[in-house]
Amino acid sequence: MPFAVFFDILGTSNYFSSLPDEHDFSKDPEYLGYQYARKKFHETITAAMDLYKESLVFQASFSDCAYLVYEQAEGISKASSMIMRWMLGNAPIRGGIGFGNFGLGEAFHKADGRSISSESSFFGSSLVRAHTAEGCGLKGFRIFIHDSAVKELREIHQGIKIYPEIDYSKFEEGETPPPDVGGTVIDIINPVNQEVRHELCFVGRDNLDQYFRKVSMMKKIFPPTESASIHYEETLSVLSRFKELRESI
Repeated sequence: MPFAVFFDILGTSNYFSSLPDEHDFSKDPEYLGYQYARKKFHETITAAMDLYKESLVFQASFSDCAYLVYEQAEGISKASSMIMRWMLGNAPIRGGIGFGNFGLGEAFHKADGRSISSESSFFGSSLVRAHTAEGCGLKGFRIFIHDSAVKELREIHQGIKIYPEIDYSKFEEGETPPPDVGGTVIDIINPVNQEVRHELCFVGRDNLDQYFRKVSMMKKIFPPTESASIHYEETLSVLSRFKELRESI
């Protein structure tokens, strides 16, 4: 059975719902920001597919969302962590990982000059659980893990809670850095959904300070509403927790 990850750009539903029905997007400077975020998002999804092809089963991108499906836990861990690392600073996204079954139906795309018809049929419990994890009710730019995927993801990291930072300046010429196996699984302190009690620490062996800077930069690019500020606060909070876990090693 495969692993699925679901990613979603946050804030787009509220943005579009706040606009009048007769809104002209071609004259909306804010919409250009959404277009930029969406473009970077789908470019990053494609880059993850290109970098981590082994055990890749399926990918679907649409509007402000995307699914990736892998046969192996290591593939989903690497791709998910890379997507979050690259997008933090470019667009506010959140992800969820699930494990289960997966199936494909028919797909077609038809355009006759007057209208467009498109269908892509894909389904399975792995997708449902990934979507459940992403929408578990917690805030922030994070990757949540459904209980169905925790055991296998933990096994590839051999119980490592969080990776120590690598000081590349101390590497000898020709020395090979330790292998990258993606993010590590950590417990959520206060889960709100009992099927989603873990998240992926996606920073790997990177310097954490750069991610604090990325969140600050993104806040300037996408100034949050009062209700959306909690996403930035929770992201900084979980990054601080990642730092504490690393310092406790």
